[in-house]
Amino acid sequence: MLNPPQGFIQTANQAILRPGEVPFIGSDSAHGYRAGRIAEMILDGERHDVASMQTMQMDSRDGSAEFVVPRLLAVDPRGDTAVQSLQERLQGWSTGNDPLQASGRSSGAAVYMATWRHLLANTFHDELPEDYWPGGGSRWFEVIRGLLQNPEDPFWDEVGTAETETMEQVLFDSMRDAHRELTELLGSDTADWAWGELHIAHFENQTLGQSGIGPIEWLFNRSAPPEVGGSESLVNAVGWDTGVSYVVDWVPSQRMVVDLSDLDSSSFVHTTGQSGHAFHPNYDSMIEMWVEGAHGPMPFTRMAVESVSADVLTLLP
Repeated sequence: MLNPPQGFIQTANQAILRPGEVPFIGSDSAHGYRAGRIAEMILDGERHDVASMQTMQMDSRDGSAEFVVPRLLAVDPRGDTAVQSLQERLQGWSTGNDPLQASGRSSGAAVYMATWRHLLANTFHDELPEDYWPGGGSRWFEVIRGLLQNPEDPFWDEVGTAETETMEQVLFDSMRDAHRELTELLGSDTADWAWGELHIAHFENQTLGQSGIGPIEWLFNRSAPPEVGGSESLVNAVGWDTGVSYVVDWVPSQRMVVDLSDLDSSSFVHTTGQSGHAFHPNYDSMIEMWVEGAHGPMPFTRMAVESVSADVLTLLP
């Protein structure tokens, strides 16, 4: 792109293609959900600044939920109270001023992520070898989007059973399985469920964090508060593997907004802190900021840096 008419270029790991080309669905590149959402937010705003970009980085709207949730809500619950309760949560999650946001405090997000996990398992685990089981992300967004448009696809049928399972049955079973799992993990009251209680982020020291020695691991490792939002292939991309668990397995380790009109107005945050010494107050001082989407100042010019410096380290030969 050169001087595009929309006035901006957004990139979020999607494939770089010539005009008219279609990416291969198995590509390691993202399939455009994050990039599309970024473009949507840019175009929705009349004016953007550092603060609006910080807010944009924490957007957790789930692109897969846009086409999966309506299908789940259309399923006949058949009087099953577990499925009905999940549909009620999904209905509330999909409406309102800012729908389908996978925030850490959201019960609807917990319901959807659990249902999404079981939907992938119920659809593919019987046909695919374990090494190829779905891990989530935009590749599987695309696969499920296509299958939902084809209720007769053979993937909906479970191999090894006498009956022929339908798309409706798989969606029903996935909600029922999700309810059972969430009840075991979070209790029976759906109002108390929260995505962040499942989507836990642990920060392990790369040297001693897996030593197997309890006191050493306690000293060097940290955990984020149980309020981490985001998910695979969202703008707030905080990864987890649907074939393993809900626990965070990769993070955006640094978020940064650079103001090219005034570099001293730029901002950033990263985990876990700015010191590698476990006894230093800045060893883990940025974890909560990272969870909440807060930023700290990132001065650039020498004068600005010196004006906010707390300590100076001088290296002499």
